[in-house]
Amino acid sequence: MKAVKNDLNFFKAYKLGPGKHTEKSMRGIIILFCCLILSVASIFSIFFTMRIQVNKQADGIRAELALPEVAALQEKLNAANAKKGLLSSYKGIIKNAQQNFEKSNIFDSDLFNDLEKSMPQTSTITNLSLSPQSLQIVCATTNRLDPAYLKQALMAKKRFSGITYNGVTRGAEGIYTFSMSCEFGEGAVEE
Repeated sequence: MKAVKNDLNFFKAYKLGPGKHTEKSMRGIIILFCCLILSVASIFSIFFTMRIQVNKQADGIRAELALPEVAALQEKLNAANAKKGLLSSYKGIIKNAQQNFEKSNIFDSDLFNDLEKSMPQTSTITNLSLSPQSLQIVCATTNRLDPAYLKQALMAKKRFSGITYNGVTRGAEGIYTFSMSCEFGEGAVEE
């Protein structure tokens, strides 16, 4: 029975009073807590000083960017970037135009060679307009029969389906002018 009585005495620790190590344990906990507070405070102070340094550097950079020389250089850089953007746009447009030009069977060197070979010696082209459907030329000549010769020579090339001209106009100093419209098509049709 005695063993059971000792086991059931839950209040024995309270009756004996505080233990010998309680005061030392409290000092250790307080020291540990103070070390924890000091380490957290030192970490925050390090971050705070780093933030102050970064703000000083940012203020220095802002001050340098506010200088008139830097502003002028920034404007030049912006203008150069804008030009670069325009040039890349133009490059795309030119590439597209080149692809379309290469796909076209009308705008080729043979057309201009045929035109050059068909021109009478006394005639010169003063204006030329070219579209996918037709070729319009304005010529100056010293011979009023050159439009007829040019029409016959172009019809013989069988590049145009129809060629018309609106007569010959006499200008100063014996120079005649005429305009001719040539429609593209397969085979020549005599008019």
